[in-house]
Amino acid sequence: MRKAILSLFLVLAAVALTTQKACAATIGSWKNMLSYSTITQIESTDSKVYVLASGGLFSYNPTDGEVQTYDKTTGLSDCGIAHIRWCPAAKRLMVLYDNGNIDLLCADGSVINLPDYYNKTLTESKTVNLLTVQGKYVFMCTAFGVVKVNVANAEIADTYNLALSINDVAATSKKMFAATNQGLYSAPLTANLSDKNEWKKLSGRAYKNLFSLNAKLYGTRDAGGYVWHTTGSGKTLTSFKAAQLASNLPYIEKVLFVVDRKDLDYQTMKEYDRFQKGAANGNTSTKELEKQLNNSKSRIIITTIQKLANFIKKNQVFSLHDL
Repeated sequence: MRKAILSLFLVLAAVALTTQKACAATIGSWKNMLSYSTITQIESTDSKVYVLASGGLFSYNPTDGEVQTYDKTTGLSDCGIAHIRWCPAAKRLMVLYDNGNIDLLCADGSVINLPDYYNKTLTESKTVNLLTVQGKYVFMCTAFGVVKVNVANAEIADTYNLALSINDVAATSKKMFAATNQGLYSAPLTANLSDKNEWKKLSGRAYKNLFSLNAKLYGTRDAGGYVWHTTGSGKTLTSFKAAQLASNLPYIEKVLFVVDRKDLDYQTMKEYDRFQKGAANGNTSTKELEKQLNNSKSRIIITTIQKLANFIKKNQVFSLHDL
């Protein structure tokens, strides 16, 4: 509800800004007559919210209600903003323009211009599909690959020309992943990521969005979501198919279906066997569960939360924690 209220306020603020700027112009003075009617991106920080609307930029401070606009008259280097992205590690907002020019808007209001991408001559299209942040870096997902920007040092750190249009990127503790319409690609972080031969295709399905959390990768073609079920609507069948599909993904080693009662343990195993005999692995003890977790052939495991809790308690350094 708070997000909905904030979004509504920002829409109203955008409309008010457009009207205010139109009314404030006086004869003999120069004013940037920017429209803020269509909000396309919102970036939250500790103290304010940055809003990209109709190619223009403004911020809203929830504490005092202050609305501030940003344009060439206030220090920005260009006009026609395509993307924005807040980098918490550097405390700077990356502003990417339609022409490829880049500004870094600092917390104190100062602006650092990075014209390197704009000035670079390329045979490929410079179109940027998305900006994604990882630590002090912002990765520009482009029509030809990935451009890595060190926001803290205000420099372009690297370019990965993969000859692919990249929709999104994400990293775990060991690998970098790239989502494309042609499939999902990955490369070890220790490899030369600028060499497209280091990137291996993991899946041929189109991927739109990726995200990583606690060194794990999550990704779907349409950014994922929730599956909501009621009694008798096919929860077990849905979970079986989801587990089966997940177990076939190259970066998934195990799929655990965890229940909270012993009778559900038996019932679920029975149903899974009915769908496909031998597709899943049941267990009657913590010791048997441990064997299955160590067995690379046991991809889908059904167990109770009690057995799993006992196993974790006895095996604090087991490699399952790193999967």
